[in-house]
Amino acid sequence: MPNFTMPNQDGRLTSLDELLVAAPVVLAFHRGHWCPYCRLNMVGLAEIEDQVRPAQIIGISAEVQHYSRQIRAEAGGDFPILTDVGAGYALSIGLAIFVDEDMSRMIEGAGWDVPLYQGGTSWVLPIPAVFVVGQDGIIVTRHVDPDYRRRMDLDQLVRSLDQFRDGVRSPIGSAEEIEERASLA
Repeated sequence: MPNFTMPNQDGRLTSLDELLVAAPVVLAFHRGHWCPYCRLNMVGLAEIEDQVRPAQIIGISAEVQHYSRQIRAEAGGDFPILTDVGAGYALSIGLAIFVDEDMSRMIEGAGWDVPLYQGGTSWVLPIPAVFVVGQDGIIVTRHVDPDYRRRMDLDQLVRSLDQFRDGVRSPIGSAEEIEERASLA
């Protein structure tokens, strides 16, 4: 996983390399506090936070700290939520989309001002995704789906981390693929 440095919800700069010194990391990209699917996902991640330790859950959003603090408080999690300024990191790894005019009008019509939430003027949204990154920086498990309604099943995330802790080091794949390979072994 490429390294990054981003501010957390309190403005403290945090790098992936720094996080990986302590433990494996679960990177959870989400669209923002305004997205009901993202809010539910952040609550779910907060509920399994103790189950995935020593791995650290890290939320990533293009929203400014004000909104990161808001979704963190609503989710009830202790994990940090980092601000991917301008969605630059997500764009650099092919994990963001530019929202066209029709879709941006529809989102605005629902009362959401995505550029304001992100502190800019562009309509860029990260694709919701989860990456489990080992301390060596290698992605162990991932779930990426451009359909923002489909998220990684939290039980599968916990199982994949359990397998990783037990020494099962599989090539990148979905939690289902990893589980299936493990059952065949």
